[in-house]
Amino acid sequence: MNYNNYREIPSTLALHYSLTKAWEAINHIHLNFRGDQKQYGVLIVGPSGAGKSFLAENYAKQGMVKQTAEKRTIPILHHEVQIATTAPSTLLRSLMVEMGSPVPRKTIDFSELMAQFKALLKAYEVELIILDEVQHTLPKNDGIKAQNMLKLFASMLDKCGVPIVFMGTKAAQRLVTFGQDNCDYSDDEQLSRRLTSRVLLSEPLPVTKEGLDVLNFFMAKINQPVLNPAEDKELISRLCMAYSERSFGVLGKLFSGFDYSGVTSREELRDAFKQSFDLNCINGINPFDSKKMALERVYQFVKKRKEDLKEMRANNAN
Repeated sequence: MNYNNYREIPSTLALHYSLTKAWEAINHIHLNFRGDQKQYGVLIVGPSGAGKSFLAENYAKQGMVKQTAEKRTIPILHHEVQIATTAPSTLLRSLMVEMGSPVPRKTIDFSELMAQFKALLKAYEVELIILDEVQHTLPKNDGIKAQNMLKLFASMLDKCGVPIVFMGTKAAQRLVTFGQDNCDYSDDEQLSRRLTSRVLLSEPLPVTKEGLDVLNFFMAKINQPVLNPAEDKELISRLCMAYSERSFGVLGKLFSGFDYSGVTSREELRDAFKQSFDLNCINGINPFDSKKMALERVYQFVKKRKEDLKEMRANNAN
C-alpha cells in the first residue's frame, strides 16, 4: 500500500481552510497509530452542504476497493448512515452489508455479531472506517439507546483495531456532549477520550484567496480561464452569493448542470450561470440576474457574509 496516496491531497478536492484541516485530521488517525490495537477517532462537524460527503468520497477514493481472484480488499470503508439507525446491531449489520457480506440472521446474539464484524474487517484489510451522517445513530434525546450506541463506538475503537471518522451535522456533537443535559446518563465509556481534536467545517471566506481557489477549482472543470480578482470582481461576488446556501452542492450543480462548451467571454459566462442557476438551484433569487439582483446589493451581501464567517471562525477557535 502506498500511504503517500493519503498524505498528498488530491487535485480532485476543492481545498480551503477547513477542508484542508479535516483532510489532515483524517490522515492523522489513519496513518499515525498503525499497529496499535486500540485506535482513535475524529469528529468532523459541519452544516449540510459544507463538503463533508465531498471530503469523505475523495478520501475513500485514495484507497479503492481491490478485487482479485484470491481476495477482496477494502482499505477505506465509507458508509453513509441511514436515518434512525439507532440500534447498535442495525449499524453493525449495515456495515457488514457495505463490505459485501450477506445480511446476518436476526437471531444471532450481539457478541457473535460483533465477532463476525471484526473478522470481516480483518479479512477485507480495512484500514479506516468513515461514518457519514453519524447523527442518525443517536435518538433525539439522551438515554439508554444513545448510551448503547456510544458504547458500541468505544468498543469498535478498542477492539477492532480500525480508526473511525465520525462525520455529521451539528447534532453529531452529541457524541462528545452526551449526558450534559441529562444527569441520569453519562458517557461511562468516555468516547470523547478516544477522539482527537474536533474539526468544524465552514464555508470558505468569500473574495479571499481560499474562496477564489474553490471557485477556480470549478472553473477548471468547465475549461474556463481562472478568475482574476482585479478583472472579475463582479462575477466572483455573484458566484459567492450563489454559494450563500453554504453548499458545495450548489456550486456543483451550477457548474456541472449546464453546457459551457460554447462560452467564449465573461459576459456569455454570466448569462450561462444565470440559466444554469434557474435550472438547477433552489435559491429564490438568481444572483446572476442583474435586473433582480443589483450589483451594489451583491457587494453588500458578500461583505456581510465575510464578516459573519470571520466571527464564526473566531468563536469556534475559542
